[in-house]
Amino acid sequence: MFDGIIGQDLARRYLARAVAGGRLAHAYLFYGPAGVGKKTLARELARILICADSGERPCGICPPCRMFLAGTHPDLFVMDGAGKSIGIAQVRQLQQGLRFRPFGTLQLCLVQEAGNLTAEAANALLKTLEEPPGPALFVLTGVRPDRMPPTVVSRCLKIPFRLLTRDEIMLGLEKMGFKGDVLPVAAGLSRGSLGRAAELAAGRGDGDWREKAASLAGELLAGIGVAELFARARELGERAELLARTELLLLWYRDLLLWRETGAADYLVNADRLDEIRTQAGRATTPGLVRSINAIEDLRKKLSANANVRLAAEVLCLRLAGLVKEDGHDTASGWNTV
Repeated sequence: MFDGIIGQDLARRYLARAVAGGRLAHAYLFYGPAGVGKKTLARELARILICADSGERPCGICPPCRMFLAGTHPDLFVMDGAGKSIGIAQVRQLQQGLRFRPFGTLQLCLVQEAGNLTAEAANALLKTLEEPPGPALFVLTGVRPDRMPPTVVSRCLKIPFRLLTRDEIMLGLEKMGFKGDVLPVAAGLSRGSLGRAAELAAGRGDGDWREKAASLAGELLAGIGVAELFARARELGERAELLARTELLLLWYRDLLLWRETGAADYLVNADRLDEIRTQAGRATTPGLVRSINAIEDLRKKLSANANVRLAAEVLCLRLAGLVKEDGHDTASGWNTV
């Protein structure tokens, strides 16, 4: 049905038409990157179906809506696998609840992070998906269908979600009440995830390391000794941390290059640090910034190939400081060892 990945708005319109026309499938799988609205839309669909108002739904004020918002609606069942497994005991509890007549017209079962279903739980859920004891709608969410039990996936209508655009994230942040210069910065650092953008806008997430990335670039452009370089390499952390922190470093060098070449602040990710960007870009050269960006991207690729993390970080800092040449000699020996 869906030829490609879609955004939350298109999925919402499709589901609204299905509700209005009485053509809902009995089970859906919303899948795609984290933080793009899969769980939000699943709960929104549940609210629409639970609402008892005859006008625009959800009304938010009828008794079923109030019970939903309070988390006490008897027709709503949620199994959440975020950071943990969903076991057979939870599925059996769901099956027990589905034996009762619905309070409204149907029962709603949300299975969040369905990739964390255990094999036993997936087999039990499969039986319920195939033969629910009463009127029920199942909505499963997850990142990748190939990491979920294939028998369960095959029983669902799959709706793929894409990463959000910068404008979509800024609009979402505005709806959450965020204002001002934080919007473009959080959107630029969000990796297409509204959830991540909201954390950044609220002052959580990568704010501290964003400052350290800017400071590191400034030190490298100004020139520091080899001992200091290796100390900075150690501060970049282990594999997962190194991937996250070098992404911030990559965005910083991207801003330096963009400013140096265009002098335009409109599309800077770190637009709130324009004075620092202007100063550092003035010390750099365009070829040097391009080499630095290539060095960071090269490290990130090699980390995914199980490179030695400490060596990778040290070589990166040496390359960013211009102390080794970009001719392959810096990576030919030991780079890909564990």
